[in-house]
Amino acid sequence: MTRYIVRRLLQAIPLLLIISLILFVLMQNATDPLATMGGRMPTKPEDRARLTRQLGLDKPIYIQYLYWLVGNNWTKVDLDGDGSAETQGKRLGVLRGDFGTSIVQTGRPVITVIMERLPNTLILMLTAEVVIVLGALLVGIYSALQQYSTFDNILTAILFFGYSMPIFFVALTTMYIFRSIFNAGGCRISQPLECSTRRSARRLSRSLST
Repeated sequence: MTRYIVRRLLQAIPLLLIISLILFVLMQNATDPLATMGGRMPTKPEDRARLTRQLGLDKPIYIQYLYWLVGNNWTKVDLDGDGSAETQGKRLGVLRGDFGTSIVQTGRPVITVIMERLPNTLILMLTAEVVIVLGALLVGIYSALQQYSTFDNILTAILFFGYSMPIFFVALTTMYIFRSIFNAGGCRISQPLECSTRRSARRLSRSLST
């Protein structure tokens, strides 16, 4: 059993490297990281050329991937964008826990931005898991007790339909529905308690006025 686990883990290493390389190439070619550097104003050509050299975007894609993976502290880089690499690199790479700095939130480490959002992400994920598991158990037990009933057939059809839908489509649709529900009451999704209180107050005021 131990040998099997070790073998599977070793097999996962090249697979993860291949997946990360594919995603890295796709992300590098799908977006323009310099497009937002000038804010609402388009980036000037000379600034774009300088930033391209500073960020290492003038390097071949495999060099950029290597820097992202293992860092560039073993070579010299062009930090001032003058076209000559004279400064020793400082990045350690994702394998050593260095995720770089955020372009959107200029100068902030990516790991710091991730950790700031991690608690809310975990709360949302754990809450969803609890609701899904409890709901699935209750519905599954009831459906098993009422096998081949109208409820069981309808539920099976709905589940097959939902299971066949791409997960990104279901996620976007759910986000749109809940956003419409909350926005209809003038509320923010990040403030559900305030939204519920505001709606209750509106209902109470309408009932008193009538």
